Amino acid sequence: MGSMRKKLLLLIGLIGVIGLCASIIILFSGMQIQRGIKEMEETTKLNEDYFQLVHSYQTTLADIYFVVSNGYSKTHIAKIEENLLSMEKQLEGFEPYFQEFDELAPWKQYFVVSHETLSKQFDIISDLSNAANMDKLRISTSEDLAKARNQIERANEGGMTFLQEYNEKHRQGIQSKLATIQLGTIVTLTFLVVVPIFVLLFFRRSFNRGVNQVLQRVTAYQQGEFSFEAGKKPRDDEFGKMEVALSGMAGNIEELLRGSLNANHRLQIVMKELLVAAEENLTESAIIKQRSMQVTEKVALQYEGTAAISAVTEQASASTQEIYSIVDEMKRNLEGMEQLSQKGAASIEQMVATMQHSSIETETMVKRFAKIKEKIDEAENFLKGINEITTQTNLLALNASIEAARAGVAGKGFAVVADEIRKLSGQTELFSKEINSITSKIQDDTNDVLQKFLLFKEMMKETNTKNQASADLFQELAVQSGGLLEQGKHITATMEEISVGVNEIVHSVHSLVSSSSVLTEEMGGVVNAADRQVQLSNSMKSTVDMVKDTAEDLTSTIDSINVNKS
Repeated sequence: MGSMRKKLLLLIGLIGVIGLCASIIILFSGMQIQRGIKEMEETTKLNEDYFQLVHSYQTTLADIYFVVSNGYSKTHIAKIEENLLSMEKQLEGFEPYFQEFDELAPWKQYFVVSHETLSKQFDIISDLSNAANMDKLRISTSEDLAKARNQIERANEGGMTFLQEYNEKHRQGIQSKLATIQLGTIVTLTFLVVVPIFVLLFFRRSFNRGVNQVLQRVTAYQQGEFSFEAGKKPRDDEFGKMEVALSGMAGNIEELLRGSLNANHRLQIVMKELLVAAEENLTESAIIKQRSMQVTEKVALQYEGTAAISAVTEQASASTQEIYSIVDEMKRNLEGMEQLSQKGAASIEQMVATMQHSSIETETMVKRFAKIKEKIDEAENFLKGINEITTQTNLLALNASIEAARAGVAGKGFAVVADEIRKLSGQTELFSKEINSITSKIQDDTNDVLQKFLLFKEMMKETNTKNQASADLFQELAVQSGGLLEQGKHITATMEEISVGVNEIVHSVHSLVSSSSVLTEEMGGVVNAADRQVQLSNSMKSTVDMVKDTAEDLTSTIDSINVNKS
């Protein structure tokens, strides 16, 4: 390791040690300041606690005086009780200070006695039974309160005297510490600044000597004096090594100049040959560019034709898709027609069955109406018999009346019976006529209904025949729709094959278009490459010319260096 590096490391180490020592001193000073601040805070807390303690006694004493002077007050009694509790807590909190400081210990008893006195007086004034005798108690209470106030004042005077002395003592101690810390900080900073400055000045002097020696050698080398000797005592540091390295570099430069001169002559010969090759390359590059442009034009024409074919095939594909959609729609319509035909045939068959059942029911109704007609005819015959009986009854009643008239008085009762029988026979005849009239109307209506049922029966037969023909027609329509559906499926399959073929053609044409486009781009790249090659050839020619000029300049420079050296 050289001496300069050692000096630099020693300088850095010295500055680091000084900085570390300064940091330790500053840290120690900060700790002293923090300790002083902590002591100051403790002193401040002692003062605040003491003032609060004295203030609580004075406040409680004033409140008790107020109650004694003005009479019982529930609000002031509650406030005094709260102050007594607070005063007791503050006295307990101040107990450590009484134990720590001997100067405060004698005054503790004053506070304790005052607290007992105030508590005792509070018990007296807070008792409602003593409210009426407050005037009598005011004198004794005032005396006790005056004693308590004197004790508090004496304790406060002693405590304030101690606090003033204690605060002054701590203030002087903190000022002394701050002065010591300030002096130590100034000395440390002075040492930290002055020592490195002296060391840096010494280091700068040695460094400048080495730099000047190196600059002298470099200046001599710039003037071509590669055999320069400093004539001074050799240094054993980095600058000395630099001197040795520069001396070796001078010998290498001389050898390099000789080698560069020989290489320059060979380079000029190579440059001439390279210049001829560059001109030939430029000519060939121009020919390649021209042919590439021709190929590009042909590829562009091929791309346009392929694009036109692609448009036609795409249109054919679209038409095929449209035909496929129409055939598919026709297939769906045929499927719907087949389903409707099957549903129609089923409905007609169901209707035929219903009509046949209705025909059977109609025949049954015709038979029933025929039987009803027969019953009505029988009823008419029965009514005819009743009419005949009624006529005979009338004749018998008439004969009875005649016989009763002949009998005279003895036949009056029989005449009355005969007359009643004749009336009954007349009513029976009248009822028979009405029944006969109703039966005739029923018979006419039954005959009319029977004729209409017979006509409806004939119409049902004709309807069954027509429905059967319709069912056969729907069945035939369903069969034909099924055949058309099969043909539609074959057409759909054929159109799918055609669509697949057209899509393959479109895909192939698209691939051809893409290939043509890629080929066009590649030919454009070839043309661009040819342009770049022409540009590179021109650039290479310019570079060769520049290298040739540089070689000539290098030859001139080496010649001038040799002239200066000689």
